[in-house]
Amino acid sequence: MSQVLEVIDLDRLGLPQPKTIFELAKLIAARREDNPGPNPKFIDLARRISALYPGPEAVAASADPEVEASIWVEDPVQDAQRAGAVWGVDLPPQGGSKLLHDLIDQGRQLGLTMLLDSMGVAFLPDGQVLPAGRQREWDIFMEMAPEQKRPTMGQMLKRLEALCGPRLAPHGYRPLPRERKATAIEYRRAVDGGWQQVRFSLVQTYGHFYVLVILTGQCAPVRGILTAVLGPEVSHWEWEKDYHLYLQMLGFPKRSRFYVDTPEQIEEMFAMLESAGLPLLDRVRTVAGLDRMYSEAPDTAEWHGARDRRFTALICAHLTRNPRFAEWEARVREFVKKDDENLRSPYRTDNLDRLLAYLREHVKPLEG
Repeated sequence: MSQVLEVIDLDRLGLPQPKTIFELAKLIAARREDNPGPNPKFIDLARRISALYPGPEAVAASADPEVEASIWVEDPVQDAQRAGAVWGVDLPPQGGSKLLHDLIDQGRQLGLTMLLDSMGVAFLPDGQVLPAGRQREWDIFMEMAPEQKRPTMGQMLKRLEALCGPRLAPHGYRPLPRERKATAIEYRRAVDGGWQQVRFSLVQTYGHFYVLVILTGQCAPVRGILTAVLGPEVSHWEWEKDYHLYLQMLGFPKRSRFYVDTPEQIEEMFAMLESAGLPLLDRVRTVAGLDRMYSEAPDTAEWHGARDRRFTALICAHLTRNPRFAEWEARVREFVKKDDENLRSPYRTDNLDRLLAYLREHVKPLEG
């Protein structure tokens, strides 16, 4: 949930400086719908902050590949031009304390009064803080915030690239091209007529970074059967990968993400990848390996694309004569019923029936 910094120009409205935070909050609530026309100070503040944190349009227009994605959903200048007596600035979580510091600092220079209601504190142009008991706390914050310069999304991706590449190269993985605004880096290797891929999807929230590590791949025999059965529908993005596993689900205890703010956290992520993720990818290079993975997975496994949510498990079970084929067919059938009315989903009963008929009539189990 984003925070909102309320900005008000008391001088333009001819109003006295409030004595309490409650007085300011009531004033803002009363004047929020007033629209005396564009406020030059609001627009000036937006331009100053956009020079430090460019808006989406400025980022899109930039030819500099080092310009990072905008932290703003909308250009602050355009937002400020529509503001009336009060400008509510939605604080994006990517900006962190540095953005808040810069907004307060620049706003005070312009004689603006600001209220951060979510934290119960107001900032006056003369440097005072309401309530007065918070003054020392915010003086320290204003001194320290400029030093709390976390890396940008682009800088963090480059940091991960520098670490990931050398450690994945000995296993045969090579980096895939990354678009300028991408928030993930990917490494792929060729295996037995297919490929395997490790994806590091980077997320920034409230000044912290974490990574979702996703292991995916294509298996040539599985791919051939899916293509024969589904035809053009196999190009659907969900069908691009024959298996799709979250590294986080292979750990014990389970975890949902890997934080990467410190070298120690990054090393913890790699330790998990090297001890559990890469060996698993080595084991599922073949149909037999994939079938063993699905067979050995506990019923409580929460992998994305586990056997009851992916046709790959059925294909592998057929090719290896797995005695649990009928059991897994029943599970998959129960799962696909939920998507039967969604024609955009590949997981439908009609596709499952076509696959099963094709396996019976055209596909012999593998020898050995």
